[in-house]
Amino acid sequence: MQRLLKASVLIAAIALVTASLVTADTTKQNLIDEWNAKGNPTVKFAAQADVNETEPLNDTCPGESFTPGDVYHGELTTDDCDWVEFSCNAGDRVVIETGPEAGLPTVDTFLELYSDNCNFFEASDDDAGAGLYSRIEGTIVVDATFQVKVRGFSGASTGFYQLSITCTPPPPPNG
Repeated sequence: MQRLLKASVLIAAIALVTASLVTADTTKQNLIDEWNAKGNPTVKFAAQADVNETEPLNDTCPGESFTPGDVYHGELTTDDCDWVEFSCNAGDRVVIETGPEAGLPTVDTFLELYSDNCNFFEASDDDAGAGLYSRIEGTIVVDATFQVKVRGFSGASTGFYQLSITCTPPPPPNG
């Protein structure tokens, strides 16, 4: 299967007063933070890519390159796992989570986070996300490239999922 990229446009409208173009790294939280910081309404436009997994290329570490802010669409089969690799900067707040794929069979996911080309285990989660889905969040200490392994809770877990990773920079210091 060839890697398919389908560009989609995510439009988040807070109010129709001003408009500005933002990058794919912008998240809903960025929009909320900007709203709170400026106290004025804005309209934001952000591009987001949907990335479909490629088998078997993503079954081993380090996995496929992943851009935080994109949505990864995966399927877990018996004894399967999917790996993706992403980078974040020191101070970024990272959220890694799985969720359901609309209209497809769900799966009980388990997330594992590694660094140093899969040599150092950082964190794992079974079901801190919605339902049986997983979520890992924290603050990045140093600029680094990380690897995420998505697997079923048990070897028999099969189904479809979405993976999202966001790296949100810290707010600028008050001054």
